[in-house]
Amino acid sequence: EITGGLDFYWQSHSQAQSMLSFLRGVCPIRSTESRKLISEDHTNNTQKFKYTFYAEIVPICKYDLVYIPKKVAKKFGGVSELMLCYKVTSNLHLIDPTSLRILDISSNVYHRNSPDILMSQVHLTEFDILDVNYNIDQPSITHANRKFTLVEVTVARASDYKEFTILAHLGHLIEPGQIYLGYDLENANSTLPNDVDVSFSTFFQLFCGFF
Repeated sequence: EITGGLDFYWQSHSQAQSMLSFLRGVCPIRSTESRKLISEDHTNNTQKFKYTFYAEIVPICKYDLVYIPKKVAKKFGGVSELMLCYKVTSNLHLIDPTSLRILDISSNVYHRNSPDILMSQVHLTEFDILDVNYNIDQPSITHANRKFTLVEVTVARASDYKEFTILAHLGHLIEPGQIYLGYDLENANSTLPNDVDVSFSTFFQLFCGFF
């Protein structure tokens, strides 16, 4: 039993294994199994064990803004240090909204490299779409049954209507006049890790909250 987790009790070993199989199919987990001898009948040569399964679910959720340390990003082929988790299955599916580069992370890869959650849905900010420039020489891609198209977008932060020109990955959906939720990296500057190399001129290109 682990403090802060959830405990499930099953009547059979196979039922617990079925639960683990289900979890592996819907999210990245790492698991261990142990057993403890409860009783033993030497006359009938039988033993009774209590089995314990431990499953740890990767904490990154859909739409989280994920920080990948610079050294780890280089190991993954030079991907961006800030990526958006756009889908969770047995792997984490991450995208760089400014280049459409995709990164799939399994549970084993996650635990060896430990990407961090920089911002989550509670940090989303409302933005109005003012203009969309579709004339970017970047092909659309399809990955994990999702389509992405890179566009340049002029947005206005709803709280003060300050305008920014950014790159976004959902060009096939975005239209002027719409309202989208996004991560306001201007106000998150103080929480960004020190090794994230983001100059003022490119800062808002890392805006990555179009859903």
